[in-house]
Amino acid sequence: RGLTRWFMEKVAGIDRRRSLPEVFSEHLRSWFSKRQKTEGGSRKVLLFDDCLTSFNEPEIGKAAVQVLESAGCQVELVNPICCGRALISKGFLKEAKALVELQLPDLARRVADGTPILGLEPSCVLTLMDEWPELVPGKLSRQVAAAVHLADPWLAEQTKATKLTLKLTNQPAKCLFHGHCHQRALCGVAGSSDALQMVPGLKVTTLDAGCCGMAGAFGFEKSHYDLSVQIANLELIPAVQAEPEAIIAATGTSCRHQIRDLTGRVALHPMQILAAGMQD
Repeated sequence: RGLTRWFMEKVAGIDRRRSLPEVFSEHLRSWFSKRQKTEGGSRKVLLFDDCLTSFNEPEIGKAAVQVLESAGCQVELVNPICCGRALISKGFLKEAKALVELQLPDLARRVADGTPILGLEPSCVLTLMDEWPELVPGKLSRQVAAAVHLADPWLAEQTKATKLTLKLTNQPAKCLFHGHCHQRALCGVAGSSDALQMVPGLKVTTLDAGCCGMAGAFGFEKSHYDLSVQIANLELIPAVQAEPEAIIAATGTSCRHQIRDLTGRVALHPMQILAAGMQD
């Protein structure tokens, strides 16, 4: 492992102090294709199986499927769609536009009947809402953008309106919630907090801790690692360390990675916390 990290630092510029994301062969798309489907959902939804969730954190996608089906949804995966976030972040806008143009017609067709697209990784799913209409302006991109929601706020809204029902057990615990920067900028974090507060007994505190410092690939790079850690240590890491018994929730994969690397604590996606609280 030490040799691998040395090689990644020398060749790819990834700081050897940074842990690498795990890649699962039994990824979300593979699991979903093999599983026994739940019949009878009253509301069809498209779950956006972004690359990070599908291949690096499939347990989050599995939890989302289980929660949504328990609430009465018929779940389909968006697969295969790439949001183009990585291309956009590195300035490859021409290539990102071509990717969107290739994928847009079929996805627009699938949401034309009002089916929502529910995402788990804010930086990916909100790209469809924010950047796609700018890269490829027009009716189709607007149609897709209008269909996009983060899964946990959407579920909280639907249950509040009694359009869906999710039975949850009492979970007396404290939960610290850290929202993703992209989510804060575009739609806010209140909906994710609302979703967590659906769990009876769970006392949720939304942290006002600024950026986690990872910012996608930024925190992995040797040239930025120290700055990434400094940013995290301004507010987020002290807040997490001050509550050693609390459950930690975070919507962003970068945020969860940073928390684990710098504190050793495992931060969960809100959908994982809801899945843990479901009645048998």
